[in-house]
Amino acid sequence: MYVACRGSTYYTLLLPHIVVGFGNLLPAVTFPPYRSISQGKDKDKRKEDRKGFRMEGVPYAFYIVFCLFWGCIYIKDTWYSDSSQLQFSTEPLKRHSDSYFSSLSPSPPSSSSSSSHSSFFTINDGDAWSINLTAGSKILHEYMHIKTKDKASTIQISSNFQKYSPALMPTYIVTNHSITSTIRFFDSSPFSPDNRFLAITQIPALYEQSAMQEGDNNSGVAEVVVIDLVLGYQQTVGYTSAWGSQVGAHVQWLARGSPMDRAKIVYNDRDSSGARPIGVIHDLETHTRTQMDCPIYHISPDGLFGIAPNMTKIHITQLGYGIMPKYLKEEDESAYLNRGAPSDDGIYIIDTSTGKCRLLVSLKEISEATDLPLDAPTYGFHTKWSDDGEKIMFIVRTLQTALRIDGVLGKRFRVQHLITMDKDGSNIKRLISWGSKPVVNGLTRDFDGNHPTWVPGTHKITMNLAPLVAHSKSFGSLVEGLIPSSRDNLKWKLVVLDADNHDARAPSMDVYPAGSGHPTARKGFRYILTDAYTKESAWFGDSLRKGTSPLRLIDTYKSREVWLLQMNTVRPDVMKDANGGFGLMGIGRNEVDKKQLNAWRCDMHPSWSRDFQFIAFNGRPQGGLRQVLVARLSNNEDILEQLFL
Repeated sequence: MYVACRGSTYYTLLLPHIVVGFGNLLPAVTFPPYRSISQGKDKDKRKEDRKGFRMEGVPYAFYIVFCLFWGCIYIKDTWYSDSSQLQFSTEPLKRHSDSYFSSLSPSPPSSSSSSSHSSFFTINDGDAWSINLTAGSKILHEYMHIKTKDKASTIQISSNFQKYSPALMPTYIVTNHSITSTIRFFDSSPFSPDNRFLAITQIPALYEQSAMQEGDNNSGVAEVVVIDLVLGYQQTVGYTSAWGSQVGAHVQWLARGSPMDRAKIVYNDRDSSGARPIGVIHDLETHTRTQMDCPIYHISPDGLFGIAPNMTKIHITQLGYGIMPKYLKEEDESAYLNRGAPSDDGIYIIDTSTGKCRLLVSLKEISEATDLPLDAPTYGFHTKWSDDGEKIMFIVRTLQTALRIDGVLGKRFRVQHLITMDKDGSNIKRLISWGSKPVVNGLTRDFDGNHPTWVPGTHKITMNLAPLVAHSKSFGSLVEGLIPSSRDNLKWKLVVLDADNHDARAPSMDVYPAGSGHPTARKGFRYILTDAYTKESAWFGDSLRKGTSPLRLIDTYKSREVWLLQMNTVRPDVMKDANGGFGLMGIGRNEVDKKQLNAWRCDMHPSWSRDFQFIAFNGRPQGGLRQVLVARLSNNEDILEQLFL
């Protein structure tokens, strides 16, 4: 069996042989048994005795015990270096029965962490480990020049990181608890192409503690950080004032084919004026920045193009995902809002080789092509490339008025529309629309939904979908024909839609009866990784501890799932109290707006590495600020199947 070893491990294997090989040279007073071959004989005789490794005076037991001792250290040091060595829970895993939610997980773990440390960057002697940024740059620079023969599967996560347990696979906390850390989103990989580095955003703790967005404080500077998972240290490679609480600065790898381009990351920032958002390509080898005319939401698989909605308007429909506008004058605020579907706003495409940006398709063109209401305020949201770079997904949001059962118009709220198009902006289709309530002249009588994303290797899309229900018991907000709200029928299903062969009469096909969270499929579509919202914990029964979310692996062939771990995602100081109210969050503010509080929720956003061997996700392993964790999962489907036996 092939095992990836650290360099130090090779030396541990050689030590027994070194000791025995040089043992004959040791003084007799240290090892008296060596007298028979080291003393009282001529030089030729001693050479003959050493030949063939005959040690007349040294008991073989000493040699065997010494080898066993160092062998145990070797095994301990490399136990998790091969994915086939994954250790699974000894408890029998519960499976699906007729009741989906009563048996989804193993027995609840007794604690969220095996140990606690004041610092997660420590060495074996317990001393705090810090690394000079200049030295860190040198190490990173040297690594980029090494033409290693190791494949991504040989990456071994440093023991400097604190392990998280209980979990069904090796899991590590790779960030510090004193600062807010986040990966980008579940639809892109934070791992470098070789899996060695992780790219994230770190945000000053004040913002999460006070539930503020970057635009609430003009001095809000976050750090763009690269973590070396092998050496166990992190390096700040850039600073940015263009970030959102849920996705950071949209940090991504520019994973082009050439080795030089694989050492580049992309993130968003502002220009020298501090007002206009821009995209940045940061070269980790030369430490140079290339500026792009527009910020980027999602990078194409070949790294040649980026796409984005109007990033400064995302916050109008939802906080935490875009870039807050700065220095917007009060008299300009009205003109800033979209009136209907505008022709000068839509989906933008950025050429990463030139930095130039242009409007690919306007919201007006999309609305006209898909029969969306032209008079409703319309905004862009998620933009995503398919993994072959041929298709683009675009979530369009219209602000529309709810229809009440008594005929009185209700409040205005967002309705979402799943749009696909070819990479050149042609062949525009609307696959499905959804919202939490039906609307006047609306397209959402049937569904509520969330989190669509591409299935690797296909033009299919997974998402959560549920029947539209009445979310309120008050008569004024009930809508005719809705299913009464209850825990028995308010269940997300995991569905798949086909962008190439769309059928408007049956837009989706059920894949799994228990959706929720942020589902992403492995290539081949047998296994799906997802989480679940803490607000849906009652649907999963008593197995899910309050304030936690499960990291779930679903086998679509067997229609079963296992929970890889449970993770604290709700801070104790923001859990609902007995009266249903929210506790205050952090410091510096007398009261917290519910929308701001929700924008700082800790969604796990589980993301695969490109070879589906590693998982990165957000969590609150100590119940405090959001942190990033990394888990190692086999990329061998036969090994994964053992989880479901």
